[in-house]
Amino acid sequence: MSDTLRYSIESVDLVFLILLLYFFHGVYRNKIWKKRLLVFKSVLLEKHVLYKYSGEKHDLWKMLALLSAPRLFYLLIYYPGNIDSDCSFCIQDFFSVFTPYSVHLGDGMISNHHPVLHTLLYGGFMYLGDCIGSQNLGVFCYMVLQVLFINGAIVLLCKKIIERGYLRYANLLLLFYTFMPIYSLWSIEMAKDQLFSGCLLWYVWQLWMIVESKGKYLTDVKHILFHGLILFLVCATKNQGIYIVLICGMVLCCFYRRRILPIMSSYILSLFCFVYLYQGFLFTTLDVHPAGRQEAMGYMFQQTARYVKYHLDDVTEEERIAIDRVIPFSILAAKYNPVYQDDVKFCSREFCGQIVSEDDYKQYQKVWLEMCLTTERSCVMKM
Repeated sequence: MSDTLRYSIESVDLVFLILLLYFFHGVYRNKIWKKRLLVFKSVLLEKHVLYKYSGEKHDLWKMLALLSAPRLFYLLIYYPGNIDSDCSFCIQDFFSVFTPYSVHLGDGMISNHHPVLHTLLYGGFMYLGDCIGSQNLGVFCYMVLQVLFINGAIVLLCKKIIERGYLRYANLLLLFYTFMPIYSLWSIEMAKDQLFSGCLLWYVWQLWMIVESKGKYLTDVKHILFHGLILFLVCATKNQGIYIVLICGMVLCCFYRRRILPIMSSYILSLFCFVYLYQGFLFTTLDVHPAGRQEAMGYMFQQTARYVKYHLDDVTEEERIAIDRVIPFSILAAKYNPVYQDDVKFCSREFCGQIVSEDDYKQYQKVWLEMCLTTERSCVMKM
């Protein structure tokens, strides 16, 4: 995008914020509601029909339209949307194009470095674009669905807030999510966290329904199936998502023991589909290569790099050798970045195609644990 267009968009944002401040100033000083902007009035006034929630579906569609309008406006400006670098690697994986994560892979194999569902989803819409004659149009279709998916969860959560009697707070929440530019720009980016965040929002709504009904929500078979689908999406859109599902499931079973059967049914169904059908059958069919160990041990590498950078003199020769067998010791200090661990974990020897034995990993983990137990220079203190 050109600097001129980017500055123009930022100017539009600034003008909007000025108008927003002017509106609130007028409300505070003059109390003249009907002479202000209709959009703001419809959001803030409880007596307006748009947000005088009646429990009918048309109210939800109106909220969804209000949330989606600015997102689609930005999407047209940034057409077809923004693509994160990780998602570009997913697309390359889908089309069997070499990526930095393909060191150990053969032709046509897919890596689970990024969740396979993302690879299939992003690559699938890109392929759809090829079929209809425009990859940009395929990306645009995905962006529209992503916007509706995320906004749908926000609308349902606002509905629960309204049902609890906090209509004005729900209106302010809708106003905030609708007109803050950062959320519109965030919604139109093809990135892993956007889709996972949307799944988490839907999961939060499901948890609200279960807690509010004290587990009775899952006595309906349709609700069990839908809850199982949301659980599956949380697991499939983030490699660590299964831990969130397991912890929440155990908590629900402890609090609602009388409803433990339907709760367990939804969780067993989702985990069965995730482990046996998704990771088992689908991964085997697509010849999916598992993610490297640097993904699970990245935080260890990051802590070790910081230790080496600031306390090099405290590292013994034996510790240096054990570390160097897993990750090059000489470049750790230079690669350390306090913001994220990618620079460190992607220089590990296994990721670069070298062979690292199980004994080497055990020796390194022993050294890392000893550093963690060091009081004043503890790795734990540097997390």
